[in-house]
Amino acid sequence: MSWTAGFGKFGNTFGWGGWGGSLVMSDPGSRMTVAYAMNQMIDRDRQEDNRGMEIIMAAYSGLH
Repeated sequence: MSWTAGFGKFGNTFGWGGWGGSLVMSDPGSRMTVAYAMNQMIDRDRQEDNRGMEIIMAAYSGLH
């Protein structure tokens, strides 16, 4: 991972995460961008929050 002007670069993809689990990820090679903004925050001390990553993985599954 490397840092660029305002976002992280992860191999050929780039994006950023925000407060409460919101995120955006762009993969130019797959011609796909996924953004997630939640409407309810989860207390991370009590429960793991994987909602954003689950949406990204589902989007990649839809490409095949």
